[in-house]
Amino acid sequence: MNTDQLARRILGATLGAFLVPPAMWLVAIWYFGLCSFDQTVEVALTPTLAVYVVAYTAAVTAWVARRLGDVRACLAAPTQQTIRRARTSLARLPRVYLAALTVYCLVGPNTAIWNKSFLADPVAYALCGLVGVSIIFVFSVPFFVSMMANLEKISVGIPVPADHEAISVFGKMMIIFLFTIVGAGLTIAVGSMSVVHLHAEGDLFARLTGRLIGSGVVLVAIATLNLVMMVRQVLMPIRRLAAQMERVAAGDDDLRVEGQELDDELGDIARAFEGNARRMRAVLEDG
Repeated sequence: MNTDQLARRILGATLGAFLVPPAMWLVAIWYFGLCSFDQTVEVALTPTLAVYVVAYTAAVTAWVARRLGDVRACLAAPTQQTIRRARTSLARLPRVYLAALTVYCLVGPNTAIWNKSFLADPVAYALCGLVGVSIIFVFSVPFFVSMMANLEKISVGIPVPADHEAISVFGKMMIIFLFTIVGAGLTIAVGSMSVVHLHAEGDLFARLTGRLIGSGVVLVAIATLNLVMMVRQVLMPIRRLAAQMERVAAGDDDLRVEGQELDDELGDIARAFEGNARRMRAVLEDG
């Protein structure tokens, strides 16, 4: 897969992370009974929401495209300056992505519901905002993992400076884990509070059970997807490195260790192994 294809995938993951969660939020406020179907449509058609989503997504996507331009420039003409600029851009992308998502999920719902008369109840208003935070957390994780995987692929061939700092493997796993667990837990909690608040009398137990089962099935599916993607991103480089170690041990002297472009602990291991293999080859040649 060439650089342009990987760049398009990264931009696609960025667009998905900022466009899919708002749609799921609208489904959630209808599903939990915070808004009727007609009210949900009214929220969806709120001009301020459309302007906010489009402007915010366009700004983040344009910034990502500029950072990917640094990577293209480095691959086209690798110099010390372009390498450092490309590595800085690659390191900043996930951090800015997460920061932008945090602001997005905190501000976004309020642009659509702040002046709605049917949400005059402060509790219902707060629950609408909270479910937006939880939904964006949960549904943004697959796009974040996809972006990270493609960033690793597009960085192949770009050396990692000795003083370079990036998100560690543990950091990536914790981000994915916390976003999934906090998002899923908050969604269940807000959904339960919504049903209890809106249906304090009558068939509360039946409504609560039905809503929790439905949302639970969706959240388990998303959490499973996030877990599988996280495990693949961590385990695949380890398995690849183990296979290469076996090949070197079997006498493959021409093998170049893959994964040296990674800017985390796995990349450190790959670069250290490549250095050891190179020294072993030199010793064998001298002998």
